[in-house]
Amino acid sequence: MEHINYVVLVGNLTRDPEQRPVGSSQVTKFSLAINGIKPEDVCFLDITCWGELANKAAMLQKGQQVTVVGRLKQDTWQDKMSGEQRSRMNVVASEVCV
Repeated sequence: MEHINYVVLVGNLTRDPEQRPVGSSQVTKFSLAINGIKPEDVCFLDITCWGELANKAAMLQKGQQVTVVGRLKQDTWQDKMSGEQRSRMNVVASEVCV
């Protein structure tokens, strides 16, 4: 069986995007709130955009509704204070549409 990692999300930006240079490219990050059926079912996901898409995403604004197409990526790191292993789910975007 083939494995597929593909997501399509529609939600609202919870904050203005943050853009910074990485090597010769750009990365833009923002957080997306996706409403569930019940008000308490809101899901918050971090979105990462690279290259030309990062430049486009940097123009978005808090509260704006967008559709994000991309793939899930689990980030892991060791907490500097406690030494514990931490992880979080992130979406690496391939498209962002207003």
